Amino acid sequence: MDVYLTMWGPSEFSVNGKLKQFDLMPRLDEIPVPVLLTCGDNDEAGVKMVKDFQMAFPQGSMAVIPGAAHLHHIEQPVIYKTIVNEFLRDK
Repeated sequence: MDVYLTMWGPSEFSVNGKLKQFDLMPRLDEIPVPVLLTCGDNDEAGVKMVKDFQMAFPQGSMAVIPGAAHLHHIEQPVIYKTIVNEFLRDK
């Protein structure tokens, strides 16, 4: 917990640790392999934010899982597994 508090801060919602200014977004274009990003349609990591990340990857794909929030792999496991299996089959 000491490391988490030092690096991040008291929670995901109030970042004030050493990682506050850490940003790898400008370097995502260096990742040369297919990437799948998933989020729920009610996710705290909103669809727009995930879309921004998807667009930063040269081979980024994105799927929005209906009826789910941040734990979409648990909330909609059949949909999630189908999406991941299709992504892997196509690669």
